[in-house]
Amino acid sequence: MATTSQIEKFIKTLYPAAVQVEKETGLPALAIIAQSALETGWGASAPGNMYFGFKVPSGWTGKKQLLWTHEYINGVYTRVQDWFCAYDSPIESLRHYAGRIISLSRYATAAKTTDPYQYARELQKAGYATDPNYADKIIKNIDIVKKKSLS
Repeated sequence: MATTSQIEKFIKTLYPAAVQVEKETGLPALAIIAQSALETGWGASAPGNMYFGFKVPSGWTGKKQLLWTHEYINGVYTRVQDWFCAYDSPIESLRHYAGRIISLSRYATAAKTTDPYQYARELQKAGYATDPNYADKIIKNIDIVKKKSLS
């Protein structure tokens, strides 16, 4: 688990970008920060400003990086290596994330949801990640972000 200072630093780093992305797209900033915290271990692993684990999609012309990660494959937590997107800044990373959520039809319900808790549930329903407890983990982080943001 991250220390209080790591969590506070992470929130301070991403908060302005997440609020800007919320203004631009309507996606809830609290959920964006919380999901990003889950994806990066509160910023402990965010090489190339990669705040979401986006593998390089077909036609990607941006920066990329070869990284190790873990996925559930046939129910087994497995270490794998793959190409992931890299970004010049946090806002670039968050905008790419938001663009994917908005543009992919499987996330249509999530993209229309302003409640951060429901947003997390809709992401999981749409198959965002292979972790069967993904939404619960984001929701736990939403509560942490809310508490730290309001204190």
